Amino acid sequence: MPASIELKGVCKKYRKFTALDDFSFSAETGRITGLIGPNGAGKTTMIRSVLGLTSIDSGTIAINGQTDRKALSDLRRNIGTLIEYPTFFGSLNAVENLRINQKMKGMNNTDEIYRILDLVGLNEVDRKKKVSGFSLGMKQRLGLAKALIADPDILILDEPTNGLDPKGIVELREFILELKNKGKTIILCSHILSEMEQLASNITFINKGKQIKSITSEELSTEFGKKIEIVTNETEKISNFLRERFSEASVKQENNSVLLSAVNIQFMELFDLFKKNNISVNGITEKNISLEDYFMEIVK
Repeated sequence: MPASIELKGVCKKYRKFTALDDFSFSAETGRITGLIGPNGAGKTTMIRSVLGLTSIDSGTIAINGQTDRKALSDLRRNIGTLIEYPTFFGSLNAVENLRINQKMKGMNNTDEIYRILDLVGLNEVDRKKKVSGFSLGMKQRLGLAKALIADPDILILDEPTNGLDPKGIVELREFILELKNKGKTIILCSHILSEMEQLASNITFINKGKQIKSITSEELSTEFGKKIEIVTNETEKISNFLRERFSEASVKQENNSVLLSAVNIQFMELFDLFKKNNISVNGITEKNISLEDYFMEIVK
């Protein structure tokens, strides 16, 4: 599947600080791509470079396969963004704020404004209420409406769950999946890694301006979740046995153990299997590896 947004070898320095260091990234058309990294990792610089809000020192940025300046300028107008804490005119109401955003994009459609407000769950808010009186969660919903106002093909959502209560987070998750099912390309940045697990088709990890890992949804099922750890002095022998026995499984050798995942077998069944085949092990334990565990391991 072609990439809607692709960065190759992008570098960006602010004096002595390197924000992006030979960074590469790809967001496939019609899929949700997650971007995870600690504070200061380079996520904001990456987003700003895609939007043309900051220049890059080297490398290439392509949107729908286009790399020349004029084409990128035109294509960037079709990207909707929700960047962390969106800003509005506090003295205006929601409709008036969105009408300004429409005019900036050459649009004038009040019915579309009401439709978008309904989509993001702000249809029951007093139409005369000024945005200065909105809660953080309401402002976040209005920020999403702002991102959707021109029906963009590409959405960049940076910490979209900020200020939302648990019910709002669930509703937003379902809404993002609906947008994906309509063919939208979505880049999702979030520190709530459990949400990333449920939404993203691909996840890219960034740290100190570098891409340190990119993983697909298919690989997610083998990297995370329930794993069986077999402690042994014969890791190669047991790994080969497990690969022959469970061809669909993921088998990973470590120093003095073997990790088995993506296979439907219970703890005691595996123990009995080893016993029947005269295979000696030092111990068998179950581990549950989350995306949070994996993230902390690779950013060490």
